[in-house]
Amino acid sequence: MCAIGGKVDDHNYLASVECLSQGAAAWVEVASLNTARYNHGAAAVGDVIFVVGGSNYGAGSSVEALDLSVDGGRWEAKAPMPTARMQLAVAASGTKLFAVGGRDDGNRPWLDTLEIYESATDSWSAAAPMPTARMDLAAAIVGNTLFALGGEGEDGYPCDVVEAYDIEGGSWSAAEPMGTGRSGFAAVVAGP
Repeated sequence: MCAIGGKVDDHNYLASVECLSQGAAAWVEVASLNTARYNHGAAAVGDVIFVVGGSNYGAGSSVEALDLSVDGGRWEAKAPMPTARMQLAVAASGTKLFAVGGRDDGNRPWLDTLEIYESATDSWSAAAPMPTARMDLAAAIVGNTLFALGGEGEDGYPCDVVEAYDIEGGSWSAAEPMGTGRSGFAAVVAGP
């Protein structure tokens, strides 16, 4: 488990990374990010952690990766996301990362964007946009389905919307809405 980046106030953004191994009694600082950031997304593919987008004075497109299986490893720059953004959600399945929603600094503060990163080839591709643009959402993958949950909608309020992306079919559909609209939260898939 790792705590990656963040901010301590409006002018101090963090590049530090601290990890706690299973059964360990203390957090250990590992290699710092190349770019201090907050409001980013992160997910792991095997032992490799990927940090995507975020901000250090504006929406970013940079991607960094750290292989935790390599002692003394450093963060390596990877192919940048096609769409610079922050307050996005990221989830991983197999060798792929799914970067969904978020906001940019321009005319589209709420994004419906879904971009997929293939770690084996260090490349991005665009996928079908979400039906509902939003930022500060959460994402989780169950089987072959990516779920985009809640977030702040274009009206500026937390929403209860849940949409499901069929990873194999490449299309979105509506899913059962959450009981409470929320933004700035996390989602997790538990169990076998």
